[in-house]
Amino acid sequence: MTNFIEVPSKYMYLANAGMGSMLMTVDIDDRFQDCVGYIRSYMLKDKNWVILEFDTPHNAELAHQEHHFSLSTWEKVPLIMLLYCVHAPPPEKVCNLEDISGIKFVKDWITEEEEHQLMDSVYQEWDQYDILKRRRVKHWGYAFDYKLNILTKQKIEELPEYCHVYIQRLYEQELIPHIPDQLTVNVYEPGAGIPAHVDNHTSFEDGIIIISMGSQLVMDLKKNGKTQSLLLEPRSLLVLTGDARYNWTHAINSRKSDLYKNRLIPRGLRISLTMRKMRMEEGCDCRSPELCDWWLEKKIGPVYDSTRIENVFVNEAYGYIYESGLYQDTVIPKIMDFIEELPMGTLLCDIGCGQGSYANVNRNIIYNGCDFNTTVVNNLINEPITKANILNLPYRDNYFDVVLCLGVLDHLSNEMHRYSAIREIYRIAKPNGIVIMNVYAMEQDHVKFSNQNNMIKLPVSTIEDNEILSSFITNKDEQENVPVFFHTYRHKELEQIVDIHANTTFIESFRDKERWNLIARKDEE
Repeated sequence: MTNFIEVPSKYMYLANAGMGSMLMTVDIDDRFQDCVGYIRSYMLKDKNWVILEFDTPHNAELAHQEHHFSLSTWEKVPLIMLLYCVHAPPPEKVCNLEDISGIKFVKDWITEEEEHQLMDSVYQEWDQYDILKRRRVKHWGYAFDYKLNILTKQKIEELPEYCHVYIQRLYEQELIPHIPDQLTVNVYEPGAGIPAHVDNHTSFEDGIIIISMGSQLVMDLKKNGKTQSLLLEPRSLLVLTGDARYNWTHAINSRKSDLYKNRLIPRGLRISLTMRKMRMEEGCDCRSPELCDWWLEKKIGPVYDSTRIENVFVNEAYGYIYESGLYQDTVIPKIMDFIEELPMGTLLCDIGCGQGSYANVNRNIIYNGCDFNTTVVNNLINEPITKANILNLPYRDNYFDVVLCLGVLDHLSNEMHRYSAIREIYRIAKPNGIVIMNVYAMEQDHVKFSNQNNMIKLPVSTIEDNEILSSFITNKDEQENVPVFFHTYRHKELEQIVDIHANTTFIESFRDKERWNLIARKDEE
């Protein structure tokens, strides 16, 4: 930790000038660049101060004499306060390309003149671009269906002429395994981003090519919980092949500035050219099951079958369970204690609220319960409940201070649904909001599961009118039990999934009886 000292040092705190002040590094440098011996400033995430570095303590003292308690022209930092400190913070960790197999990054791969020509070509077709959330996009060769997350097989407009020069250059420099036949141009406004993902395996061959123009920004690459942050500079080339293409997700966080090497860099308008080769063969041989759409579908069957499992063996089954009155939602004491301490006015969303066990814990908060089960929605009379599917929640982005999702993720029958649910949970949580989840543990004392996907029987009064559910009852002793689908989670499995699909900081994980529990904070984007 950096400490205050009274004697002059090479380093000084600039108070109240951290990320919350909206000051960019260039603003600070402009103020102090005329000071003798000024080297640079250091900005840290979540700190309300900046550290200034000088070449000698004497020159730092001269700057202190000139600027301490002087007026600034900065809106949120009107008075400059300088305090000596022992040392600068350790440098922020940035991308080490050697840690990512299959990645190729080349600075200034195109010239400034080529950049201007490409950007002019984009502007000339501005009205032909589709408008997505805070970005524009256009496809050539083949169109990508964002709703189905697949490349359409129907040919569309041929690649523009300007692409062929760069494709030839890529080929001659031996940077790509395939000649691309599909182009996507994205125009990002300041603050726009894309969630963590790998490009669809069944749609594209190996080799993702990205040419960046306009503003620089940071791309986060992540694998097995390890994140590498890469600054995509204008005119740079990024090629992802092999491990980097199939096993590392890449994302651009939605924010208007990036903290990189302890410097806060503003974003402007950015244009990217992404070129890929359409995959003609069926299936995928990547051997990357966690992120491969073909592997997931082959393992668990079509999404329709999974939806049917969730409708019958979760939604309908719980309808009988709640109607019978023989089942009581469990309450986790630590979670109840947490809710009791929430301040007045806290906005809390309880996804899959069931019987509303946490609805009346703290009457000073604003409780919003939702559940997909019609029986729950119609019969929970003490609190207004919204009928909602966790895969498509009816709430706006960054809305809730606290989001609960207890006993829901373990009823989703395939990886794609679980990943989508995680993204929805974090979408509706505010930056720095708290997310609390729990799932049924595979490691149980009273039963040994041989598989992660199981039908666990819960008590009901009768299910005779449901042919499918009744077919799971094999003897008279079980006639008052209904089969419910559970995906049981191994230790730390939930953390691994969340780490891939959400921008988060884990606060606490713990076991309570049959369930793994996780408390996390949504990081600022």
